[in-house]
Amino acid sequence: MSRTGLYAWEISTLSGERMNNRLLTWNHIYPVNDKGVHQLTGFGCRCNPRIDYESKLIIHNAFDFRDVIEEANRIIRDNAKKS
Repeated sequence: MSRTGLYAWEISTLSGERMNNRLLTWNHIYPVNDKGVHQLTGFGCRCNPRIDYESKLIIHNAFDFRDVIEEANRIIRDNAKKS
């Protein structure tokens, strides 16, 4: 489990997806203790995750909007550094 900002995120490795008869390994990055349950098999989670095909990452969005809060905090920090 890793922490960024106030919230914890976890990585889950999914093996067994097949594409063109090749076994693929995907990593799901999802928020811990979120308000909704994330689907960690396949690509069809209802949080509409971002899929990075090159890195084999499925990056889930938080149902409690913690990712939006973290992004806003990052922008504020970056702007403060520029001042």
